[in-house]
Amino acid sequence: MLSASQKALKEKEKADWSSLSRDEKVQLYRIQFNESFAEMNRGTNEWKTVVGMAMFFIGFTALVLIWEKSYVYGPIPHTFDRDWVAMQTKRM
Repeated sequence: MLSASQKALKEKEKADWSSLSRDEKVQLYRIQFNESFAEMNRGTNEWKTVVGMAMFFIGFTALVLIWEKSYVYGPIPHTFDRDWVAMQTKRM
């Protein structure tokens, strides 16, 4: 609902617009529209949340991989040793 000053301004609007000051014109615009075109199209900070969540999950995945390497997987088999590979190659 309109306040008393806004109602008076709406009545003044019906007269010649050249008698209105710049501030009164802006107030009339704000009565009709909540935001200007520039305010409506300004960016949001939502990208910070998205990047933060992506970094969190990447970090969590890295911790899981480190835990798996330490506690789940056993030692590397001896067949991956350079000496073993050299002996196998020589025997072939």
